[in-house]
Amino acid sequence: DSAVPWHTGVVLWLDAGNYYVGDPRPVVAQALRNSDVAAMRLKCCTESDWTSAKALRRLGGDGYAIADLPQLGAYFVILRKTTTALAFVEDWLRYAEDPEILMEPTDTANMFQAPGYQR
Repeated sequence: DSAVPWHTGVVLWLDAGNYYVGDPRPVVAQALRNSDVAAMRLKCCTESDWTSAKALRRLGGDGYAIADLPQLGAYFVILRKTTTALAFVEDWLRYAEDPEILMEPTDTANMFQAPGYQR
């Protein structure tokens, strides 16, 4: 969107069913202090709890550095308009449309490869 200025403009993604209960600007300022893209971490589960082992492998996140972290909540994403953030969104969309990442295998063997995976 040309109305959003480069390097200073910010876009907030808030998924359906969610809403702001206050002014998000303090959270946005803190979250973008060291990054152009930020999301909330869910304290209730790790990435490997809800992400299949196959998806983690295909995305290069099957090591403990990603798989054992609290899961990122994609229901609220903060993006500063930079080339880094745009590249992230393009990758996110490409991965979100890839059936090899999104679809469960026809057999259930994959589910047993990731302890704690709950589907």
